[in-house]
Amino acid sequence: MIVQIAGVHDIPEAEDIIAAGATHIGLPLRLPDDREDLDEPAARALVHAVRDRIETVLITYQTDAHEIFEFARWLGVSGVQLHGAIAAAQVAVLRSLAPRLFVIKSLIVAGDNLRQLLSAVATLADDVDAFITDTYDPATKRSGATGKVHDWSVSQMLVSSSRRPVILAGGLNAMNVADAIRVVRPAGVDAHTGVEAASGRKHPQQLREFVRAAVGMR
Repeated sequence: MIVQIAGVHDIPEAEDIIAAGATHIGLPLRLPDDREDLDEPAARALVHAVRDRIETVLITYQTDAHEIFEFARWLGVSGVQLHGAIAAAQVAVLRSLAPRLFVIKSLIVAGDNLRQLLSAVATLADDVDAFITDTYDPATKRSGATGKVHDWSVSQMLVSSSRRPVILAGGLNAMNVADAIRVVRPAGVDAHTGVEAASGRKHPQQLREFVRAAVGMR
C-alpha cells in the first residue's frame, strides 16, 4: 500500500513523515498560484537527506516533458506526479526520457467528468506507472490540496477500469481513510491538509494515526 504525504516544509517535518511509516513524500513545486511549502534549493536538500529512506515525488503542474525531466533530475526525486493539463504526447516523451522515473498522472474528479477520466486512463496507461484521483473545488478553482472529498464511487470505477494502480486522494484523514479504502480499493492513499495542524504544518500524531488506519486496511 502506497501511503503518500504531500506538502512538506523542511527536513524535520520529513523526518516526522518517515517516522509515521509513510512510503512516499510529495513535494508540490512550481505551482500556478505560488503556494509552495519550501523553495527549490531547500527541496533539493531535503530530497538528498531522505531519499535513501523514503520515496520522493515531485508534484508539478508543468506541461513540458523536457522541463519536467530536468527539474526532477536536478531535485533527485524518484517519482513525478503530473498534476497539470499535460498532453498525452508529452507524457510519452517524459517516459522515453526517464524510463525508470515513477510517473503518476492525476485524475481530477469534477462533477460529471467520469467519461473524460476513463478516456485519460485508457490513453495514458502505457506511459505512466500509476494514477491518482483528487478533488476539484469550484469555489477556489483548485485541483488538489482542497481538503474536500469527492464521490468515491467515481474513484472506485477508475480503479476497476485501470490497468495501472490508482492512488486515492482528496480530503482524506485518519477518520475517513479506512472507509475510503473499503469503498475504493485503491493501491494507495494520499493526504495533504488532512494531517495538518492549524498552523499548516504536519502534525506527528495525525500522521501516525493516518498511516496506521491506512495500513490496517491492507
